[in-house]
Amino acid sequence: PCRDDLARAAQKYFNRTGWAAEIGVFVGKFAQQNLLHWEGRYYMIDAWAFRPNDGTDKNFEDDATNEQHRRMAVDSVHFARGRGW
Repeated sequence: PCRDDLARAAQKYFNRTGWAAEIGVFVGKFAQQNLLHWEGRYYMIDAWAFRPNDGTDKNFEDDATNEQHRRMAVDSVHFARGRGW
């Protein structure tokens, strides 16, 4: 098993509340993959903002770039009809 199996396993074995969260979403590719299998609500958590004391990985000073990444994440789960937040 790998992280690609997480949503299937969570749906089958650990679905107690119907809620799941992903921390560090960036543009939503993993969220999109998870929502193909997860049937409950899915909360996407990310800064989508510059973090001055953090490294350079996915850390952009430009607000427009961060907003673009946030919109890409939201758009990536549009098919889930309101289950992805």
